[in-house]
Amino acid sequence: MTDDPETELRRLWTQQGVPTEQQNRMIEQIKTKAQPGQNVGPFIIKATPSG
Repeated sequence: MTDDPETELRRLWTQQGVPTEQQNRMIEQIKTKAQPGQNVGPFIIKATPSG
């Protein structure tokens, strides 16, 4: 296991036989949705995490 979420996702997807091109598309979608102000389902990503 690694501290880098992208590396861990790619490891899992590779084990499951997900093609690299599809992995790249999914990572880009995740990065786009993770930007401040974006909607992810019923949630809005805040500029700063609450703590």
